[in-house]
Amino acid sequence: MSDVTKMPALELPGAGKHGSGSGGRDGYKVEVRTSYIHPTVLDDFVIDGTWRTLPIKRSMTPWGINIPVNPFDADMVEHGLLPYEAVQTHRWAFLALLAAQHVAGSLCIQTRLVKVAYSYTFKTEEIGVSEYQEGRSFDRDVKPFKPRFSTEIAKSSD
Repeated sequence: MSDVTKMPALELPGAGKHGSGSGGRDGYKVEVRTSYIHPTVLDDFVIDGTWRTLPIKRSMTPWGINIPVNPFDADMVEHGLLPYEAVQTHRWAFLALLAAQHVAGSLCIQTRLVKVAYSYTFKTEEIGVSEYQEGRSFDRDVKPFKPRFSTEIAKSSD
């Protein structure tokens, strides 16, 4: 019978590889301006004769728009971009809000969409692994992380 403590640590092939990749898709922004003679100010957003990007946030905005987006589009939202359906919803909800609140010049508001090619790249690299912890252990001290395939493991498997 062999002693379990002398067994080499078993690792699945590729255990230290975590992936990388790149990709892209189209994202959209809404731009707003007015042909009305007086500008409109909503909190700190100015609507005048200049095309300005309607701010997109993942939370409530000062004008009450909170349109949900898919979790996999969250990175795009962080850059002020939305998928087509969500950007159209933001556009129309913004226009509906202006009309419902009887904002002066709301009939003169103009909107347009801006299509943006969004691309991303990510790379992961393993730093190390911690020592194992027994399920019944309450020791919560984190010991230094070490490379997955140390020389000690390689020697013990010979």
